[in-house]
Amino acid sequence: MNPVRSMKTIATTYLTRRFSSLPLWGRVGVGANGASQAQCSFQRRVSPPYPHPTREGKVKCAVPIFLSLCFLLGGSTLPLPDKPARPALYDLGPPLATAPTAGNAPPLALHAVEGSAAIDSAAMLYRLRYADGGAQQPRAYAQARWTMPPPQLVTERLRQALAATRAVLPPGSGLAAARLDADLQEFAQDFSAPGASEGVVQLRATLTATGAAAPRLLGQRHFTARIPAPTPDAPGGAQALRQATDEVVRQVVEWVNSQPPK
Repeated sequence: MNPVRSMKTIATTYLTRRFSSLPLWGRVGVGANGASQAQCSFQRRVSPPYPHPTREGKVKCAVPIFLSLCFLLGGSTLPLPDKPARPALYDLGPPLATAPTAGNAPPLALHAVEGSAAIDSAAMLYRLRYADGGAQQPRAYAQARWTMPPPQLVTERLRQALAATRAVLPPGSGLAAARLDADLQEFAQDFSAPGASEGVVQLRATLTATGAAAPRLLGQRHFTARIPAPTPDAPGGAQALRQATDEVVRQVVEWVNSQPPK
């Protein structure tokens, strides 16, 4: 046996065993000759720079991967979530069937009906008067709304009814002899019991003469209408409020037309 080759074999085996347990940085560039450097390079290529994962670690890593694959493969069969339900929209229905009346009533300027912050929104309000403190707590239906705020609905209703008896002009036109202002004070479904409710509309109207140099108050009056709701829910409340609004509008038109021309 060649003694030189034997020494090289012994040295290579020793260096391999000696440095195989060192980290990566401890094995780079180590070796006294070409054989040891090649052996170190071979060890650097085959030895990972991190500890071998245990069986428990492999299982932990495989679980999320397995679940992800199941989700991707079975995603097409999963039920889709339901679309959020849109609130039902309500208005006051078709215009009032009012027969036109001939007369010499002077033109009237109609200002937009005003309302409080709670009323001046599209929310459909109700009050639980039978509950403790419920009369002072307006609530809104989650799945029912008006098409526009109640003051705007009442304004259109008033304009339609007044136009059947006289010319209704926009404010500031300078052609009207009187001006009508209105304040909507209540527009809600009032529950006296869990199964009993009524639509309540309260309006304050102010009539002012505008033909003179200075405006002059002609009159002011409060109007109220309470109509039982056919059902204790949003559709029943919308129907009752429509009828209550028509009753208040009828009273306002009669009052305005009863004022003597100025």
